[in-house]
Amino acid sequence: MKKIGFLIFLGVLAVGFVAASASSFGKLDTGGLFKFNFGGVRGSGNVITQKRDVSGFHAIEVGNTIQVDVVAQKDFSVTIETDDNIAPLIETEVENGVLEISCEKHISSSSAIRVHITAPDIDKVDASGVAKVSVAGVKGPSFSADVSGVSQ
Repeated sequence: MKKIGFLIFLGVLAVGFVAASASSFGKLDTGGLFKFNFGGVRGSGNVITQKRDVSGFHAIEVGNTIQVDVVAQKDFSVTIETDDNIAPLIETEVENGVLEISCEKHISSSSAIRVHITAPDIDKVDASGVAKVSVAGVKGPSFSADVSGVSQ
C-alpha cells in the first residue's frame, strides 16, 4: 500500500513539474530536466533594447510577466528590453489615453521582459497576471493602482 502511495506521489510530482514548466513565462530552472513550451516562443538569449514610438497617454495597463519601470519626466518614451525574438511580440499601443502593454503569445525567456517608461502625467496603473510595476516621481492630484493576479 505504501508503495502505491509513493508511486502516486511521484506521478503527481512529475505532472506538477511539467505543468509549472509549461505555464512558466519566466525563469524556472528544472536543471534541464523538463523543457516544454507547448507552442510558445522561447527567448533566444540575445537581449536587445527597442524604443517604441508612443505618446499621449496618462495611464498604463500591463499584463503577463512584464516588469515595468515608470518615471515621471517631461517627455514620453517607451523602451523594451528583452530577447530579440520576443521584442516584436510585445505590443504597445495607446487606446483612449491608456498605454496598453501586452503579449498574446506564450513566451519563455531566460531574462526578464522589462519596459522602461517616462511620461509627464501618469494618473493610473493597472497591472494583472504576474506583472511587476514600479513608479517614481509621479506628482499629481490623484494616482491609482489596480493590481490583480500575483502582480506587484
